[in-house]
Amino acid sequence: MGVIKINPFNPDQVLFTTGYGIWSCVNATAADSGQPTRWVFLDRGLEETVPLTLISPPEGAHLLSGVGDIDGFQHDSFTNSPSGVFAGPHFGNTEALSFAWHKPQVIARTGTSSGQDPGVCAAYSLDDGRTWKAFANNPADDPSAGSITVSANGTIFVWTPRRNPPYYTVDYGTNWTTCKGLATGFQVAADTVNPSRFYAYDSRTGKLLVSTNGAADFSVSAAILPAVEGLGAGFGGDGGAGATLYATPGYEGDLWIALRPLGLYHSANGGMTFTNVGGVQEAVSLGFGKAAPGEKYPSLYLAGKVDQLQAIFRSNDAGQTWVRINDDQHQFGWINHVTGDPRIYGRVYFGTAGRGIIYGDPVSGH
Repeated sequence: MGVIKINPFNPDQVLFTTGYGIWSCVNATAADSGQPTRWVFLDRGLEETVPLTLISPPEGAHLLSGVGDIDGFQHDSFTNSPSGVFAGPHFGNTEALSFAWHKPQVIARTGTSSGQDPGVCAAYSLDDGRTWKAFANNPADDPSAGSITVSANGTIFVWTPRRNPPYYTVDYGTNWTTCKGLATGFQVAADTVNPSRFYAYDSRTGKLLVSTNGAADFSVSAAILPAVEGLGAGFGGDGGAGATLYATPGYEGDLWIALRPLGLYHSANGGMTFTNVGGVQEAVSLGFGKAAPGEKYPSLYLAGKVDQLQAIFRSNDAGQTWVRINDDQHQFGWINHVTGDPRIYGRVYFGTAGRGIIYGDPVSGH
């Protein structure tokens, strides 16, 4: 609950705010005589929801979302609300989503356990997110949410439950094995081309770690990156952490690290070296979309600060130049996650800190 108000002109009306919206009591004085009170939503069109993660696969629904307090949705239409949350294990929050780039019907998600499905904090789908199954077992005694990634061919799942090290499974959770070389809390990213390659970034030491054997073993690369205390171990699943690692669709070994207070870093050689992207002072979230006409490299979408301007940007040339795609009248508050659509050039999706999910398409000439 955020705030509670009594209507000074109508003692029967009391309102309070939550993460779901604004509740209103229509007969509060009934409580004076021990009678039940009735609470309803009087607001329409208010998206009092916080998206925690977004993905846009190259087939199936154009968007899947993880939402705080509500679980998550498969968005088959952008003109009608989804008919319901994910079909399968129900989470309180869905905090991470990932799919296999070579087999995008394979999707995984993690979240917080709900009373409806106690103890279940991760699930997978083999049909584009239409139905879900819980993994056969949990990798730890107290798993909850955390980050998850899927190998390019959809056969390896790597889950880092909150307060635990990363684990991987090749049999849908019947057996989980600790990823050697990684500590508690590491976010792991799968290469989008080579199913044997996985990556992790440790912001505490500024080290990138690489696995070439399906997440079984990780070793430190030669890359030199900033070490920033307080950013965590490279986990950005809640939108508030300071470092998130991304693998570029369709390009083996092509990596990006969004270091929120220190800008954006790019590697085109499997993480052996990284280059600081000039002009980007702050990188909150990065996403990929369909390449611009005549280009091969995916378009980049950035929520952050470029040339000292806080905004949403697109780059059609791998970060060499950026174009602002919102304006001063459309800033949307805090933006947690941003991604493009791999099938529609210029389509961008982003999650806000309370206003739901917003999507945009280019206007003519932009």
